[in-house]
Amino acid sequence: MFTSSPLYRYMSYLFTVFRELQTESNIHGVISNRKRFLSAYNDMHNERVGFKDMNSIALLRGSKILEAEHAKLCLEVSSVMKCEHPSDTESASDKTPCVSSGILPTEPSEKSTKARRQLKEHYTAILLKWINDHKSHPFPTKEEKVELCRQASITERQLNNWFTNYRRRHLK
Repeated sequence: MFTSSPLYRYMSYLFTVFRELQTESNIHGVISNRKRFLSAYNDMHNERVGFKDMNSIALLRGSKILEAEHAKLCLEVSSVMKCEHPSDTESASDKTPCVSSGILPTEPSEKSTKARRQLKEHYTAILLKWINDHKSHPFPTKEEKVELCRQASITERQLNNWFTNYRRRHLK
């Protein structure tokens, strides 16, 4: 039966975690929710090997769409929380001005310059580990880029910029 499939159970759990994101009250809760979601998502895709039927393929495609929406919603929720509760963020030196994400009203007096944002230590650690493991050729393949983007929850453009800057600043 379709509902007893392990992939179906994973998908149900992904939906549960997705809905719980709405109830998170601080940035740490959003990060924790994202980690639980990615853990279940990765487990689901690691188990997909034996499943070739149409229902399983549909569940896997749906999970990819849900993952993209979850990532987008996490970014939006956390940016709103940073604007509403600046005391919840890391420290005063890490604070950046709120950047309009399409869900906050913008004021005409607001400057149109982009705020410079640094990746958090957790994400940087993932990228530094990869760099240290591949010092002889610090250029990730397309597949490695996709995996690193997923692990660090960043876009491919952010990843490319990070690698370019790191090579320019540290690997002369």
